[in-house]
Amino acid sequence: MIVKDDLPFRKLFSGHESFSLRYPWLKKGYEQIRKDSGAFSADDAVVRLGVGKNMVQSIRYWCLATRMLVSESPSHGRVLSPSALGSRLLSDTGWDPYVEDEGTAWLLHWNLCSTDSWTPTWYWAFNFLPSAAFSQPTLVALLSDWVRELGWDDVAASTIKRDMECMIHSYCTRRIGLKAPLESISCPLQGLGLVEWDAGSGLLHWPTGNRPSLPVAVFTYALCEYWWKTQPHRSSLDIQEVCFAEGSPGRVFRLDEESVLDYVNQIAAVTADSLILEKTPLVNRLVAKKVVTQSLGFDILDAYYSN
Repeated sequence: MIVKDDLPFRKLFSGHESFSLRYPWLKKGYEQIRKDSGAFSADDAVVRLGVGKNMVQSIRYWCLATRMLVSESPSHGRVLSPSALGSRLLSDTGWDPYVEDEGTAWLLHWNLCSTDSWTPTWYWAFNFLPSAAFSQPTLVALLSDWVRELGWDDVAASTIKRDMECMIHSYCTRRIGLKAPLESISCPLQGLGLVEWDAGSGLLHWPTGNRPSLPVAVFTYALCEYWWKTQPHRSSLDIQEVCFAEGSPGRVFRLDEESVLDYVNQIAAVTADSLILEKTPLVNRLVAKKVVTQSLGFDILDAYYSN
């Protein structure tokens, strides 16, 4: 039985209105909230954003789910503001306002699937699913079992099914039930190769292995965030934890152990020796020369995007 207290994800299986994230949406949502913290609740939100009512809600959802925006307490989501990461990434002088760098897509994936996730279906798929092939109905059944195990019996089966479909469409360049490929990649996550669709069998699977397009800097940012959110008082992490622990970069990016070690061997260079690999006969571990904070992660990304 899964422990129900202090879960690293929200109880949220809707809000995207069945639309996967689209390239212009994060910048569009960020700019509206930068000008007016209540833009999504405004009577003319449809006019401001230039999309239909359901898409307005979807843009709001994805801006929050990717952590580009945050909800101001205690406004119950009516008042939003740019997050520290959102401002650094999406401002006109930001790192990547229009999500053109592949590293940004990996960063968005990390935000969806790691600790404090708004998207429990994503969290489940990338932290718990084995590297095996599944039909869509099997995936829905497995997810439903997990949701019931959490005690969330009030989540409708139809809601779970729609959320699973949205998650698959976000990563897979073929729509379930269609024989032809999509005309173009509309979601930034579709280019990451994290979900594969077998045309012959119609099965989907989450392969584990090397990720040539995943920048060392984004991996290291993810590692730093995992560290400060889950192990803030520790000065070292076992490499096995980086590879296999729930919510770790190894799990979320679906990396094999060799690939994690390749990244870890480069960490000292991108952190100016703030994090170093220490090898002993018994264990390999990462050692922090100073407290791991969000600021260190931002410094790493700033250097990456500056280059």
